[in-house]
Amino acid sequence: MPEPWINPDPITFKSLVGKCQRVDLTAIEHVINEGVVNDAADCELKCKLNPKECTGYQFTEATTVCKTFTGKYEIEGNGVEGSACAIKEKDIVPTFTEFTGQCKRVDTKDIAEELTVKTEDIEDVDSCKKICSETCTPKGCECKAFQYKADDKICIIFKETERIIGDTLPAYKCFIEEKPFDEKQFTLASGRCRRDDDIGSTNNLIQGAV
Repeated sequence: MPEPWINPDPITFKSLVGKCQRVDLTAIEHVINEGVVNDAADCELKCKLNPKECTGYQFTEATTVCKTFTGKYEIEGNGVEGSACAIKEKDIVPTFTEFTGQCKRVDTKDIAEELTVKTEDIEDVDSCKKICSETCTPKGCECKAFQYKADDKICIIFKETERIIGDTLPAYKCFIEEKPFDEKQFTLASGRCRRDDDIGSTNNLIQGAV
């Protein structure tokens, strides 16, 4: 099994003007901590010190109140001066698994041309990864995989939703988005796993979440 290619970037925040609010205008209900701090930098530090939970923070200048929150919903600023909202960009940068070869669908069908974006003169694989990551929002990434060929400096991102693997051609590298384990959901059943038609197990092993 290929080793995951972990995003090496440090924790960074995207600044938004005004108080934080969900794009559907509903309240941010998952507040982790709320209290008075010295300044916005201290508020950001509170979020950084809780990297597993905190996905953003809000600092109000008049009261110096800092509010940190968690959640995968999409956040925007309400545009009112006097408060600063910031969301942690690291949470919307995916982790990829690296394969040798061109990116191909596992069913061997061609990836539709309208689902690919080709960019030339890309200096390195990290720059290609950045192009893919820029399609991400807290709701997910439009780019599901990307391919880089160092000899030609060509980067191709794929919006294909079918399963993709590398075809082992050594001149290419294929990177496929991984979903965090905690985003998968499983149904618990008692006993050993078997097919629901009572036919004994063959080579059709269950590989995905249900």
